[in-house]
Amino acid sequence: MAQLLQSTGTLDRHKLLKPVYVATALTLFAEAVYFVIWGVVLFPEGSLVGKLIWTLTCGVGMGVVIGIATILLVGEKRNPTISIITAAATMAIIGSNCGILCSLIDERFDYFGGPENTTLFIVGSVFLAIVGGALYGWLVYAPSRNRVYVRSASRGFANTEQEV
Repeated sequence: MAQLLQSTGTLDRHKLLKPVYVATALTLFAEAVYFVIWGVVLFPEGSLVGKLIWTLTCGVGMGVVIGIATILLVGEKRNPTISIITAAATMAIIGSNCGILCSLIDERFDYFGGPENTTLFIVGSVFLAIVGGALYGWLVYAPSRNRVYVRSASRGFANTEQEV
């Protein structure tokens, strides 16, 4: 990790921050699904703006925390299997805890049907965190996923394939 921090190259920064980008994209997607299904379709009562702000804040915050925790836990591990498992467990644990916390908060606000459907809310959150964790670990650390396309200014901004 020290090598990545010392370098200022685009490829190295991308490699270092890839867990943050991927985790944030996945959590924002999950929160968008929650917003539409739980916040609009199943429980349309309440402030849509409040629900949207909640889901965006949770999606970004949770993604950044998961990504940074993954970077700190995986470090410079070279074993893809251990890295995938660590990343998956990180998302599953943090995502599950966020789901439980959101359930408790929703008991107060009643934006997403938490008071009436606490068990379904928590089970759905934990299930999605586990499945999302497996996807996250694979997207970030699977050897077959380690090719990235980098814009190179020296080559006229043409896409160039480089091993990471």
